[in-house]
This record gives sequence, C-alpha cells and structure tokens, in this order.
Amino acid sequence: NKVEGCKRAVGACEQVKERYKELAPPGLFSTFQIVFASERREYGKRLMGAGKVAEARQQLRLSVNDSKSGVSVAKSIALLSLSYLPKLLQPDWSPAERVVEIPDGAQRA
Repeated sequence: NKVEGCKRAVGACEQVKERYKELAPPGLFSTFQIVFASERREYGKRLMGAGKVAEARQQLRLSVNDSKSGVSVAKSIALLSLSYLPKLLQPDWSPAERVVEIPDGAQRA
C-alpha cells in the first residue's frame, strides 16, 4: 500500500528531524529538509488519490514549512492550491495502491 509506505517515510523523517538538525552540517540538514518536504508532498498526493482530502491538505500545508528552498515551497503551495480546485480540474493524483499494467497478449507468470 503506497499510502502506508509514504506515511512511514514521513514518520521516520519526523522522528530524526531534531536530532539530525543538531548533528548534521548545515548544508546537509537543508538537503534533509528538501527531502522531508518532498516525502510529505508525495504522501499528500497519495492521500488525495485515496480520497482522504483533509489529511492530504494537512500534509501539504506541513510540507510548506519543512523546507526553506523556494522551489520546494512553491511545489507545496501549488499542490495545496490544486487540491481546492473542482475535482474535474484537479490532476490525476498518485494512486493509493500500486498499479501494474499488463500489455495485451502478455502472459502472467
């Protein structure tokens, strides 16, 4: 389940953030922040795909503050804004489950 995997990744980042902030060189911590924000955005997209809109928006809001990178903040704000559009105008959010497409004529193992 992709939603659960993303939830665990975000949880792991939350658990190590303060300790990492204390121990990591400043440049490495800023990279961590960008990765953490990216994980939250991915989790938000998966939640949107699962129809969990309120939870998704919460993750996207939190991702805005996870990084000081302008590009990262812009991505988070853009996704959060898209979540408020009418459903027909929203992007196809990442599916909650893995999707495997089998080409026509292919045999399953």
